[in-house]
Amino acid sequence: MSYFQSSMGRSTDLSKEIDVDLEDIDIDFDRIIHIIEDETQTVLSLENLFVTPYLWAKFEFHLNQFENLETLCISGNELDERAAHVVAKLLHNNHGIKRLEMKNMNLLPSICRIIAPSFGDLYSIEELDLSMNPEMGSEGFTLICYHLSHVKNIKKFSLSYCSITFKGWEVFSSICLDHFYSLEHIDLSNNVQLSSASSGEEKGGFFQLFSVLCKLKHVQTINLSGTPIFEQEEISPKINIKEGFQGMNAHSILLNRTMLDPRTCSYLSCLLEGCTNLQTLELNENYIQDEGCLNLFPYAMMYVEQGTDGIPISIKDISRKSGASPSSLSARST
Repeated sequence: MSYFQSSMGRSTDLSKEIDVDLEDIDIDFDRIIHIIEDETQTVLSLENLFVTPYLWAKFEFHLNQFENLETLCISGNELDERAAHVVAKLLHNNHGIKRLEMKNMNLLPSICRIIAPSFGDLYSIEELDLSMNPEMGSEGFTLICYHLSHVKNIKKFSLSYCSITFKGWEVFSSICLDHFYSLEHIDLSNNVQLSSASSGEEKGGFFQLFSVLCKLKHVQTINLSGTPIFEQEEISPKINIKEGFQGMNAHSILLNRTMLDPRTCSYLSCLLEGCTNLQTLELNENYIQDEGCLNLFPYAMMYVEQGTDGIPISIKDISRKSGASPSSLSARST
């Protein structure tokens, strides 16, 4: 029997039960009631239903009844610290969650501090999407990463538009190497602060990112589009670049709008030589220039075709010497 049924079998009026004035709230309240009234379901989606902090608190008792969730999508709903405790309890009660979406939820560091410990309880989590939470910053992101170190089965991790700095990346990469053995898809797109740093901090760049990504043996898709990854300084000649790039098994690498320059293209060329499984490479909207093209594809046979949107450069073939034969490569020099 549902928790929204009385002992006599009659349905209660949940809007009266939680004491809320529907005229003051622009939401589909009946739809939310319908969604959460069956606590035995394995999929719960409240995405973009404008669940306010006030309503999270009012729904707390009913959300606490869920114990069998495998998919939880609560993106687009605002949290405050009180509401964060409700969500944390919901996560803690559902260890079997495999897919969790918490995009665009105003995850401030203070909120991450409350929710983060519950991420360590998600032993079965395979897909985690925290995109569009730029408010979390390095502090909030580091807290989440620390508690995710208890999780082993993540296959897909989306962190687009999260304002991740290089300091945050260092923490994340350390956890990836030590714990995320199954990671297959990683989305770090549109993190424009990744290549910047505060005074005294190290700055990120192409080599620092990919020398770690190459060690993640099961990664198939890497999306860094919109994230500046250009090398701001020459890499020390003491560093063996090709050795650092060994082991890349990705099938798809997306580097659109990443501020690639000719020098960084030379490093990317070293990476491509070892990408034996690469099928798709996207380099659109990068000012790579002729020098960058030469650095990037020293063994490639290219044809250049004038177009209205710039100069598309399609890769017809990559020499066997490189060991790679991508089937879908695109680049556009602007």
